[in-house]
Amino acid sequence: MPQFKILQLNDIQEPALPIRAAMDETKMQELCQSLAEIGLLQPIGVKPNGTGCLHCGRDEESHTKRVQCQFYMTYEIEFGHRRFIAASRLQWKEIPALIFTTAELVEGAAMLAENNEREDVTAAEEAMLFAQAQERYNLDEEGLIKRFRKSASYIGDRLQLLRADREVFKALHERKINFSVARELNKIDDENYRRYYLDAAMRGGANARTVASWRQQMIAQQLPATDASPVPATTAETPQQVTPQVACFLCGGHLDPWNMDSVFIHKHEREHIQKLLQQAAEV
Repeated sequence: MPQFKILQLNDIQEPALPIRAAMDETKMQELCQSLAEIGLLQPIGVKPNGTGCLHCGRDEESHTKRVQCQFYMTYEIEFGHRRFIAASRLQWKEIPALIFTTAELVEGAAMLAENNEREDVTAAEEAMLFAQAQERYNLDEEGLIKRFRKSASYIGDRLQLLRADREVFKALHERKINFSVARELNKIDDENYRRYYLDAAMRGGANARTVASWRQQMIAQQLPATDASPVPATTAETPQQVTPQVACFLCGGHLDPWNMDSVFIHKHEREHIQKLLQQAAEV
C-alpha cells in the first residue's frame, strides 16, 4: 500500500516526462480557486527520486559527506501534476501525497489514467509521452504496452501521428481537431488537399465522418472516367483530365486550395454573380 504523507513542495520535482505539453489556463485558474476555497480533496501521487543535501543540494551518491551534512528524500510526481502547479501558484509550503514504491507502481500507467479522468488528454500529448518514454528507456512495443497498460494498436495509432503531417499534429496538439479527424486527414496522400481539408475542418468543426466523406469524394473525382461503349480504333486517345475537387468560385483556379475559404451561397445568387462578372468582362 502507498504511504500517505504531508510533503514539502520543495522536496517534490515535476515529472521527468510530463504528459501535458500545455495546460488550459482557464481550468488552471479554476483549480487554483477551488484549492484556495475548499482545499485539496485528493492527494497527488509521487515516487522516491533519490536524496539531496540540505547544505549543497547534491545527491547522496555524488556527495562528499561531512559531519554537518543532512540528507533528505526527494520525490517525483507520478500523477497530480496540475494540482502540484496550482499549489505552487498559491504558495503552499506542503501538500498531501501518496508515496508509491517501484513494486507498487507501473510507471506511466497511473499518470496516464489519472489525467484521462480529470482533464481530457489529447492524443498528441499521449504520442509525445510514448515517444519520450520509448527513447529515454529504450522501450520496444512490448515495453510500452507494459509501462502504460495500453494495447499495441492504441499506442501505435498515436505514435503514427508523430510520423505523419506536422500541421495535422500541431492542430491536434492545440485542440483544434480531435484524434479521429487527425487520423482521417492523414489518410489523404496529397499534401495540398490534406492542408485544405485541415483548414476546413478547423473552421467548420468537421467530425471524422465528414472528413472521410471529403476524402472519398476527392478519390472519386480523381478517378479517370470510364465509358462502356467501344472506342473506334481510328480515334486518337486523349489524356484523361483530372477534375480538381476544389476550385475558386471567381477565377476557377484550383492552386493553393488551403488558401481558399469555404463559402456557402444560394444557387440563384451564384448565377446572378456569374452574370455580373460576365457583363463586366464584356465591357
